Amino acid sequence: MSGQSIECPRCNANGVLRGQCDLKRRPVKGTGIVVDWCPRCEGLWFDGGELERSFADADQQMERPSDALAGSLDCPKGHGPMWTFRYPGTLATIDMCGECSGVWLEAGLFQEIKVVRAHLTAEEEERRAEGVRGRICDWIDRKIDELTQE
Repeated sequence: MSGQSIECPRCNANGVLRGQCDLKRRPVKGTGIVVDWCPRCEGLWFDGGELERSFADADQQMERPSDALAGSLDCPKGHGPMWTFRYPGTLATIDMCGECSGVWLEAGLFQEIKVVRAHLTAEEEERRAEGVRGRICDWIDRKIDELTQE
């Protein structure tokens, strides 16, 4: 983003006068990414692609799904109304600009998405490991049966 400030879409939608709720720049720990943060409502604005790069378990194919609804928030970059939908694999509702692909997360949603996605990834890995372990155990059991039957 350039040096110009942008305003909080949530606070503006809640009646805070324009120019009274500028977002502040804030680094995302361990990522090298700096996002825009609202000190009033604590929401976060991720420019297009920043959310996906902010944590290892992010949905790397972030795009607006066909069932997204027109949202009540405007893009803080001036692109008009954003789209509202659930972040893939979670119950978190997010807002995304259809033009710049920026994403607005209400307070606490970034942490929630990180935790849920990490948990889902761990479950998938466990299922994969159980599948391999199960096949190996089945093979060993069959070989033992074959050896004991002769």
